[in-house]
Amino acid sequence: MPHSFKAARSVVLGFSLLACSPAAQTGVQSSIRVEPRRYFSLDEFTLVDTAPAEDTAALEEILGRKATKTNTQALEDVITVDPNDETQLVATISVSEAQPEMMYYIDLTSPKPQLRSMGSSFLLHKNGLFLTAYHVFDDYLEDQQEGKSSMMLMYDPRHGFAATAYPLIFSKQYDILLGKVDINQDFPIATTVISPDGKPVFEEVYIYTFNNTDYFIKGLFEAVMRSGTVNSDCTFTQHTLLNDDRSRYAPFISISALVTRAMDGTEIKNDERYAFFAKMIEGNSGAAVFDIVNRQTGVVTTAINSINPKIPNTTVYTGPEKIREMLAVYLSVAGSTQRSLVQE
Repeated sequence: MPHSFKAARSVVLGFSLLACSPAAQTGVQSSIRVEPRRYFSLDEFTLVDTAPAEDTAALEEILGRKATKTNTQALEDVITVDPNDETQLVATISVSEAQPEMMYYIDLTSPKPQLRSMGSSFLLHKNGLFLTAYHVFDDYLEDQQEGKSSMMLMYDPRHGFAATAYPLIFSKQYDILLGKVDINQDFPIATTVISPDGKPVFEEVYIYTFNNTDYFIKGLFEAVMRSGTVNSDCTFTQHTLLNDDRSRYAPFISISALVTRAMDGTEIKNDERYAFFAKMIEGNSGAAVFDIVNRQTGVVTTAINSINPKIPNTTVYTGPEKIREMLAVYLSVAGSTQRSLVQE
């Protein structure tokens, strides 16, 4: 059920549903089954799938090891980055490209797909790598281990495509997950660089969110499902790109300095987690947090809500230290076989 925002408390921002029967007729049968999956423990992280060779170059770019230098100006000329300063890693995205994707968790054990929950994610690279919160995927990951039929489906509102989303590696402790979608067209998706540390310029960050959850779980979800079909292997094939009216999404950009306490006095423990004030609702879990030179500096995990609706939520995110560590671990096992890993 949707979380209440009337009391001050910490909540995850995933949106859960007991049931939802979309109008899409996909021909999915309840007999669909999947083979149980095995995951592998790598210290603080859990590996779902090993990295193919083609992902290594993309990960190097995302980590800033092969970042493109550009004279990008962020947030309407708040700050101009000097392209001659070799100590600076400059992102190649613009604020308008900082929009999140919708991530749908869909139960396929019934004749019709059932939407169970929704979160957010952010594409890092044109090859389909993305970041989100672990808890956006947690039910799906359990399904995979138990051999239950379900699917994670990403919808990208900027380009109108929907694609099956696959987890690659995650940290349950820090609530972060790296995944990938198969992108079959050459969309203009810029590479996003992960901040080198948790000290953003001027200690200010921003987040781009959409704030119309009712539409996302009803009208938009149904339109996404009508744009393609669910296959017998629990994947989605889109036949037509969507050209949806994004004015319904209620986009909002929140900009804030980092804080160590919520408005109600709750202390934010700094174990590679950070906080700032932002307008957040259910379904925003997994959205990207950016520094003011447009590098991704975090993944939204929870919010501490205020009793007073006029006071902004305190949004908590896992910072770049653990994100970079997770990506580095994933890079380190590129080319490995599952036999060489320790089964969790």
